[in-house]
Amino acid sequence: QRRVHGRAQQQQNKTIQPPAPKVEPLKWVEELSNQYSPQWDTVERPFIDLQHRFSQIELPDILISMKSPLSVSTESGALFAHSPFPQTIVADSQALLPLQPTSGIPYEKGQTRYEVRLLLLTGPSTTADSNAHLSTQMYFTVIKDAVEDSISLPGGEWNPKIDGGVGGDSSSMATAAVRHAKDSLGIDLSACLFHRFVDICYEESEGPKVQTVVMMPELWTAEGVPFTAHHQVEDVEEDYEETSVEEIVLTEEEVEKQQVQYKEKISNERKAALVNVPGEREADRSERLSLLEDKLALMEKEIANLPATKKITTFELRTRRVQQIRRIPTLISLQEILADKPTALSAYEIQLCGYTLNEILKQHFGSRVIECLLEYTNRKRTENCEETKRKRAEEAVSLETERAAKKQREEERKAVEKEKAELEALRSTLKEAELLERQIILEEKILNLPPPEEPITIDLTTDKGFQMATEINEFHRQGFAFFDISNNGSIKHDDIRDILNCCSDLNKRELDSVMVPKTETITYITFCSQQKITEEEIPANNYQKL
Repeated sequence: QRRVHGRAQQQQNKTIQPPAPKVEPLKWVEELSNQYSPQWDTVERPFIDLQHRFSQIELPDILISMKSPLSVSTESGALFAHSPFPQTIVADSQALLPLQPTSGIPYEKGQTRYEVRLLLLTGPSTTADSNAHLSTQMYFTVIKDAVEDSISLPGGEWNPKIDGGVGGDSSSMATAAVRHAKDSLGIDLSACLFHRFVDICYEESEGPKVQTVVMMPELWTAEGVPFTAHHQVEDVEEDYEETSVEEIVLTEEEVEKQQVQYKEKISNERKAALVNVPGEREADRSERLSLLEDKLALMEKEIANLPATKKITTFELRTRRVQQIRRIPTLISLQEILADKPTALSAYEIQLCGYTLNEILKQHFGSRVIECLLEYTNRKRTENCEETKRKRAEEAVSLETERAAKKQREEERKAVEKEKAELEALRSTLKEAELLERQIILEEKILNLPPPEEPITIDLTTDKGFQMATEINEFHRQGFAFFDISNNGSIKHDDIRDILNCCSDLNKRELDSVMVPKTETITYITFCSQQKITEEEIPANNYQKL
């Protein structure tokens, strides 16, 4: 019975035990601050590294390497300053543009052919939800080929005779990008600022090297947005059947033959009607034959009015030229690019750009997270120091007050002892009633002594008071919200590992050493909040209350 009672008591103690507070991620933030150095955007990654890093993409064997020269901290800063992301491209099916032929410049083995692609970012066509994730608000403008059933980024080949400059140079690639944007989409990007997003290098066994430069214009700062993207049409030959009907006059022999055939038809119907029908009554037979004779009589009268012409229909196969929609501008969200597999060989370039942009976004918002947590750590450390100083000051004041009170009590005790001694000395000369009266007066004086108080000073020169208010740092909150896919106000263990993986050069062992416990979740609104002193109007008659 004791054992059962003891277990029940333990179970009861477990149930009433308050939940343990969540661990603040201060330890791993301090260790991370010593190794935080985002340098992904300056690294040229070979094929093996790309294959390992982007295992979801089916990369071709001719791909050699990829490099992203875009700077996260400076050039792309304006890219992340919009929430929701603005709409910069609108696809209009009524706006048509003729399909431009390719240049077809011949290249030999050992030479380099330069291709340019356009990364045109736009926002949703409808009003976006403010709480929606950024990957659902950013769209790539791609071109869908209706004939080949493939998708690709808009762009084409750099032509030295038309575009000028040096192959591979950023200014030359920007000039080629402006030309291809006008030819393939019908939009003018000559006033836009271009950023070099990624360089993709290819090399075939027998053929020239190919360097594809993806340029990203700042559409979000351009005037006249949204731009209207045109559909491309091409003239194609189409086979069709042409039908013709001709009316010919019959000859006398054909007319006579037609009349003979009509008479034979009448005769055949009369013979067929004379055949006995089993079970038919005589009255019904007579009525049926009578009606038939009336019908055949009318047909015999029409022999003279038979048509003297006939119609001949002929079919002829012909060819004509028609306009067919070939390339259709389509919008694909960043979330769809990260989730779907490539549908065509050219789609892997779109996925490479999508994954690269996603890593840049992770670095950008991950740096905000790290910055926020470091500030929170320093702020907590400072608050702890200030709290310690305040407690020490309070302890010092309390100790000084206690010493003063002790000294005062000692002086009062000495005064009482002195007066007692005087009373003892005068006891023989004073009467008993007078002695008792003086003792009562002395005790009342001791009891009525007021305790020492510090003077309270009130500043009446201002009509404002101060209070503490909680302020949310939206810059830091957006950083956490990018990793909060479920939008529940917290980030989990995998999110923290993702932040550390993209925002530092830590290996797996170092990453495990600074990671928080796997069951921990961080409610990030705590780290984005800080106390701020705000002024408040206060009536003058409330000063004494304050």
